[in-house]
Amino acid sequence: MNNRSGKRFTNTTIQNILRRETYVGILKCGESQSGVIPEIQIVPQELFDRAQENVDRCQRELENSKTLLDRIRIQYETLETWSAVFSDSAIEVKKMIVAQIISAVRVSRGYNIDIDFNISFEQFGVEV
Repeated sequence: MNNRSGKRFTNTTIQNILRRETYVGILKCGESQSGVIPEIQIVPQELFDRAQENVDRCQRELENSKTLLDRIRIQYETLETWSAVFSDSAIEVKKMIVAQIISAVRVSRGYNIDIDFNISFEQFGVEV
């Protein structure tokens, strides 16, 4: 959505519009305000309410996304740390680590590989 200047509306701009009483036909002077005056109402009340609900929903989705991103970032950093430890280890240590994590490896025709792990995703610290 663009404004009259052709610039893109930002969330802040939309929130400022929704907070201005004159857009919904309310006059305000100091702490007192009028009821809705249809003659000066720029935005119909139903549209205003829907827009406010959309802004609220988008803010909730943004917060949920931030929470999920934080959890993913923590998991990534954990895996990255484990990867660095494994990479810097001697070959004997790498063999012991793999032996603790993997219980069996089966290779069948067509190079199909089945790996049985001794550790679950939850134990590994990864959420599925």
